[in-house]
Amino acid sequence: MALHKREFHANGKLLLSGEYVVLDGALALAVPAKKGQSMQVFEHSNEKSTSFEWKAYDYNGELWLQENFQLSDLKIESQSKSEASKMLTALLNVVHQAKPEIFDKLSKIETHLEFPNDWGFGSSSTLVSLLALWSGINAYELLAVTTGGSGYDIACAQATTPIFFQREKNGIYVKPVQLHKNILPHLTFVHLNRKQNSREAVIEYQQLPKSPTLIEEISNISLKMQLCDNVREFQILMQRHEWLLSTHINMPTVHSVLFPDLDVAAVKSLGAWGGDFVMVCSEKKLENYFSEKGYKTTLSAENFCF
Repeated sequence: MALHKREFHANGKLLLSGEYVVLDGALALAVPAKKGQSMQVFEHSNEKSTSFEWKAYDYNGELWLQENFQLSDLKIESQSKSEASKMLTALLNVVHQAKPEIFDKLSKIETHLEFPNDWGFGSSSTLVSLLALWSGINAYELLAVTTGGSGYDIACAQATTPIFFQREKNGIYVKPVQLHKNILPHLTFVHLNRKQNSREAVIEYQQLPKSPTLIEEISNISLKMQLCDNVREFQILMQRHEWLLSTHINMPTVHSVLFPDLDVAAVKSLGAWGGDFVMVCSEKKLENYFSEKGYKTTLSAENFCF
């Protein structure tokens, strides 16, 4: 049986400024990663589908999730009880409710992740974006009824430059921007060898009182980071951002906890504090420093991000 294939791609993401406070309306600076997730949709020309297969592959090409979904006029069902399958089933049912006709000839969907699952580059947000591209559903609406979050990762999924992102009363503000060429060569992303649960971190943050002063200060830092052309000034902005968040959420900075002896660089958390990646700004090459401390994954901003 001949199958027709359609292909889609979504970029990963990194939030350079505005973590946590972006949920309250602060202006955030984010960059899309060149690595993301792809999706292939296979359709047949026979009678109406009653089921379809889902295969998800990790960045090594290994199959990590396989499901056979049953289709009815009312909903999509799976026999699996895993958390990944439950989330996927919820997403697919939202799509099915809005666009049931796109499942009529569906035979199989395959997804291919281009980065390790524990990197925190957006395995969930890229999936939401891919489903939105396929179905034509607004990606932010799909995110809102499923995984939640600020939505900056959805904006990054189809961006090809760094962006300003802000949640406003009347919707979402996204503006393509550029980081200064003097700064990019000095930015490195270092993986901390652990995955942080961003949903739990968001829940904890939202229990804190909202601070208009913090929102304003973080927004100003985002603006200044984007315009900055001096490495030392960029480091000061990073350190100020860390201090503000550290004070508000009552957590020590990652620099003070993990790298107290590193005085030639600024280190800033990215996303939920305590895991995934940190951003390092330094005029010196520090790969050996981080490697000796057990942090083997260091990514150049110039090579890894748009």
